[in-house]
Amino acid sequence: MDTEQEKSPIADGVVRSAQTIRRAPSPPYIHIPALVGRSETESMSIEPSFSPFNHSSAAGGLTEEELRELFSHIDTQTANNSSYHWQYAHRRLAQPILDFLYLGPASTVKDHDFLREKGITLILGVRDARYMGILRSVERAAQEVGIAADTIDVPHMQSVVGLFGLAFQKINAHLVAVARSDPTGQRKGRVLVVCETGNDRSATFVAAYLMCMFELDLIQAVHFVTLQRFCVSFTDEDKLVLQTYQDLLQAKRDVTRSQRQRQDGSQGQDNVRSMIKRRLSRATSSLQQQPGQGSGEDVSMEIDGDYRDDLERFKGGEESGQRRAFAPFMSMEE
Repeated sequence: MDTEQEKSPIADGVVRSAQTIRRAPSPPYIHIPALVGRSETESMSIEPSFSPFNHSSAAGGLTEEELRELFSHIDTQTANNSSYHWQYAHRRLAQPILDFLYLGPASTVKDHDFLREKGITLILGVRDARYMGILRSVERAAQEVGIAADTIDVPHMQSVVGLFGLAFQKINAHLVAVARSDPTGQRKGRVLVVCETGNDRSATFVAAYLMCMFELDLIQAVHFVTLQRFCVSFTDEDKLVLQTYQDLLQAKRDVTRSQRQRQDGSQGQDNVRSMIKRRLSRATSSLQQQPGQGSGEDVSMEIDGDYRDDLERFKGGEESGQRRAFAPFMSMEE
């Protein structure tokens, strides 16, 4: 850590009151707890979401009816603990995360027998926009096997959240198209998502797909993918991206809920305000009332009030018993 306590160049006799850091502050660490038990028989089961509050654009632009059509043949999805039987060579293979969604390295597309045996109908490559290798290998394999191929270009991790919707639209549109191409309903689409290693960028996209289509939170999605493909590696940056996406999904679902309630003739805006008020009340329920803060209602902050509580909370000052004054520099003469 680059810290300094030397005299400030501003003036003689003036020094910093505390250590300073020259770099930008680090984002908060997102802790993913270890799976409880870690037994050989440990598993996790999930089901696709048909919730009317599942934002349509986040689900690839599908309506609720199309979502039901997409998942009509999908049973409960179960992830089993693969760590007990995991071998190093398995990282070079692709594993099924869902019945219709596989995850693996780009080298997997060279195994044409695997693609045919598993019934893969679409290879989706998630590649670094500066690297063309995956695009060529994916297109070549798809042409030789006779299946569809597509890619998502990722210029940098900060842009990933904006690309999730595009990727899910490609996946869901393909699955619906394959199902509709067979009047008997026997043919089902299967998608293989790959990146260079199958452990980072592609794993992040697959985890986000679970969050969107199965309404999992960040921790549940990471756990589910890890159970199926033990070698995946979610960096702090990956987890921050998924946390941001989780917040966006929740916000979109709240907006959709409000709009539907308004269309049904109910007071959607009032319900959302009440919901936000309850959340804030729970979040502040652990605060202890301190002298000079007023009543307990002031502590929990009334959403429908005149916002005087907000001013009191952020005004600070020693006399209010809240934030203490802090001067970043001080004079040695004092």
